[in-house]
Amino acid sequence: MGYASFWKRWAAYVVDGAIYGLISGMISGIINTVFELIAGDNPSVGVSLTFSLVSISVSLAVWAAYYAWPESSEWQATIGKHLFGLRVTDTNGQRISFWRAVWRNFAKIFSAIILFIGYMMCGWTERKQCLHDMMADCLVLDEHPGEKQGCMWAVVGVSIGMLFISIIVFVLAASFIASLISH
Repeated sequence: MGYASFWKRWAAYVVDGAIYGLISGMISGIINTVFELIAGDNPSVGVSLTFSLVSISVSLAVWAAYYAWPESSEWQATIGKHLFGLRVTDTNGQRISFWRAVWRNFAKIFSAIILFIGYMMCGWTERKQCLHDMMADCLVLDEHPGEKQGCMWAVVGVSIGMLFISIIVFVLAASFIASLISH
């Protein structure tokens, strides 16, 4: 067991981003369609505010369910991390709590707003920690630290696959919306 490299973490991030993006995109599409059907062309301020609050609440719940919950579960990893043999622990190698996982994932905002340097830090810190890992006192461990093959192919494969899936979902959503409008 060793510390997770930047490239394995990046590959897991691409996989997770693709899966989360697909899930949250579909849920957002459903919420927006329901809003348009209920509110019509001229929604009141109250209806718009209600749907905005519902949308934000659902987005936060989906985010926590996809990222924080699995990292605090027995898996100790999101789907992407699990595929690459990575797991999130505290600095003693123990499973983290749900709220620490929430904080760690929220702290990614700080890793991003400084030109993503917080993410790149795992390339040069002693325990390969990103800024958000340090802020939450966490480590990302690699069950197979010597294995590097497959990361680039996973990133390329997921990217191409998500492009095709996005096109299919877009076409299906457009035809669904068109059928609703025509009725």
